[in-house]
Amino acid sequence: MNHLPMRRTGAALVGLALLAGACTGGDDAATKATTAISATARDRSVTVMPDPTAPVYVANVEFDDDGIEPAILFLPAGHTVRLVLRNRTLFERHYRISNLPATEVRYIEFPEVDSYDVDSLSEEELAQYGIILTGDEAELEHQLHHLAAYFVPVKEASLHGIKPLPGEVHDYTQRGTATSMIFTPIRTGRYEVEDPLNPEFTAEVIVYLPPGAEGI
Repeated sequence: MNHLPMRRTGAALVGLALLAGACTGGDDAATKATTAISATARDRSVTVMPDPTAPVYVANVEFDDDGIEPAILFLPAGHTVRLVLRNRTLFERHYRISNLPATEVRYIEFPEVDSYDVDSLSEEELAQYGIILTGDEAELEHQLHHLAAYFVPVKEASLHGIKPLPGEVHDYTQRGTATSMIFTPIRTGRYEVEDPLNPEFTAEVIVYLPPGAEGI
């Protein structure tokens, strides 16, 4: 099967807008998280099993010229987290959660298929990208502009040559762009957020034990 090029703008921004509309962690979520973090949880970390039945938790982070917002991000242990990064600056920015144990770390990709690819692929191969040939050119164009995003386990090195390590919760965006990754944090505690290109900018992630969950 042909390896198709990827795009991270245009449709990617539309896709990320839809992602951010899911179960977003806002002020109410932060309040609940703060309540859920007991003194014991702050002093002692516990490991939890991933909960595939739990709702996906969407966390929105922005980079601006003053640093990283929010400065403190609350994440539920055991839940799949969809981290959406938006870069409002003119520089490459990174979000690395130092030493956070996590599973199922994946990075978003958007397939790009043009009319040349359509002509060179079989119907079965096109169906894997959600493209169904009907003979209607307008319908084909519509499908090409609404290809579904998917997640992959590896991300290429950035323009500055910095590559997220396997299993590391680390993503980056270029100037004026957005991206997303998913992962499941499995250990409660406080973790520092680093930007290797801009060490003066830091943040903190607090992974808490959600109601009803138990440590192992």
